[in-house]
Amino acid sequence: RIKGLDSTGEDLLKASKQWVAALVMVEKAIKWKQNCCHRQLGRTTRDSRTEEQIDFC
Repeated sequence: RIKGLDSTGEDLLKASKQWVAALVMVEKAIKWKQNCCHRQLGRTTRDSRTEEQIDFC
């Protein structure tokens, strides 16, 4: 095993996981805003996970 290679792989894995996490956060924020608007328009949201947060709008 080459240690340098392993650590590079781990770094890439960590970086990609951080990217995925960031993208998920952005996606959630967009959905949250959209669901906010829907709730204000008197519609119910399809995503039950964001439903609790919408009340803070």
